[in-house]
Amino acid sequence: MVQLRSKRLNNLIKNSFFLCILCTLLSQVPYFSESNLALIFQLVWFLPLFLLAFSGNFSINKLVIYLFFLSFFLFVYALLMDGVSANSYLKISHVSNMLKSFFVVFVSYQISHFINFNEFANKLGWISLLGGLILSLTIYQFAFLGDFDIRSRM
Repeated sequence: MVQLRSKRLNNLIKNSFFLCILCTLLSQVPYFSESNLALIFQLVWFLPLFLLAFSGNFSINKLVIYLFFLSFFLFVYALLMDGVSANSYLKISHVSNMLKSFFVVFVSYQISHFINFNEFANKLGWISLLGGLILSLTIYQFAFLGDFDIRSRM
């Protein structure tokens, strides 16, 4: 029974990771990126982290420590530059994107112990195909068909 529960939890962790990848692709849809709805798609990355914490399957090694050191150093640097200059470095999108990237790398590294390469490549291919198709169709509609009127001659 415990092994079955562990297997279900591992499958839930893997599936939540693939859901995060799909949500990351969909967060680039123009309708979502222009509003604050893209933030909801980014917050999905906390789901596998909570599931990992619930399962107790965290692995800490030199890479993870180095990643946290880089994140901490970047944050401290941005704070120092906020105090020294008139610009707000914490509000610059590059800093927040780098911190988000460090977080995604951390979560992905923790989940990499649950997924074998063939399963990852297969599901990533299907997710990329589905997410890319949705993204390209919405960009096409947003960029090219937004001002289109069938009654116009041009």
